[in-house]
Amino acid sequence: MDKSPVTVPAPEKRRFRLPRGKARLWQLAVCLLFFLAALFLRAFSDIDASPLFSGAVSLRELALQAGQALGRSTLAEAFAKGFGETYTGAAAVPQTSVSPTTVLTKPAAQTTLPPAAAPQTTAPQTTVPQTTVAVPKPAALPDNVSASVPAIAFSYTAPLSGRITSAFGYRIHPVDGDESFHYGIDIAAAEGTDVCAFAGGRVIYAGVGEINGKYMKIEHADGIVSMYAHLSAFEVCVGDTVEEGQVIARSGSTGKVTGPHLHFQLYADGLLIDPASVLGELLET
Repeated sequence: MDKSPVTVPAPEKRRFRLPRGKARLWQLAVCLLFFLAALFLRAFSDIDASPLFSGAVSLRELALQAGQALGRSTLAEAFAKGFGETYTGAAAVPQTSVSPTTVLTKPAAQTTLPPAAAPQTTAPQTTVPQTTVAVPKPAALPDNVSASVPAIAFSYTAPLSGRITSAFGYRIHPVDGDESFHYGIDIAAAEGTDVCAFAGGRVIYAGVGEINGKYMKIEHADGIVSMYAHLSAFEVCVGDTVEEGQVIARSGSTGKVTGPHLHFQLYADGLLIDPASVLGELLET
């Protein structure tokens, strides 16, 4: 019995080949893939397609060959030709670069403004500068002073002929230098000048005071009282009845004064009034 090894011939290798019909279908599929790729690159320009664009001519030739492989039919030629023109056009058209990431933000809320009113035409206004003038506030009168002037029904005269050196009202005192109310009028007169009674009446006071010096009071009708101060001498006594214009004293400089003169006061129902408003033209100015 022959025991030599038996050689088994190796199976013959067979090359895989697609049937003619299927090969054409694969070629068509490849063409479709290139066509879709071209459309994709055309639609999404943010993908860098420059490496593929450089082979646009060879791809066109590939498409033409694929069409020829399909039997050189008119449909295949038209398809390949159209594919090549489309792809080449996609490579030739410049593309605008778009940022791949687009951040969408919510629009800010808009405030609806009311419609603007129609402009109104107004006359130009001229601003006039105003000058502020300080008006001194009148000082209140003391409680024992009246601003009214009573009507005097009886006859009267000036106590002496002279000019007023200090009027009725607030003033700076010539001795103290302080502001104070002057309750009468000062009439200039030399030392020892005759002082006459303002009107007929009765002497109710004759004495000496620190401020008024020697002074006298005479009571008249209708609640009127006259007073004479800074006298140098009396010519009548308390209780005497005097007539209008009768000499009752002599002028002087007694009391708190700076020189000889007559200080004259008038009372109406207990309140001091301005003697100058009563005497008027009877006094020198």
